[in-house]
Amino acid sequence: MVTVSFAKLVLQRAHEVIFVGDHSKFDNPALYKIADIDELDYIVTDEKPDAAWLAACQQKNIRLVYPT
Repeated sequence: MVTVSFAKLVLQRAHEVIFVGDHSKFDNPALYKIADIDELDYIVTDEKPDAAWLAACQQKNIRLVYPT
């Protein structure tokens, strides 16, 4: 799909990669994959993710942003 190819090109050239999505996007498979979690610098979401996501973000040095 052209949109996915373009998004991947943009990510390759990006200085930082930020995923923005609500809590329903966690542990929910997407129709199209644009990036691996290893490519993310930030995740911004509306709720604190579960412990597994917190640990994965810490291990991969991804800054997790959510309301406290």
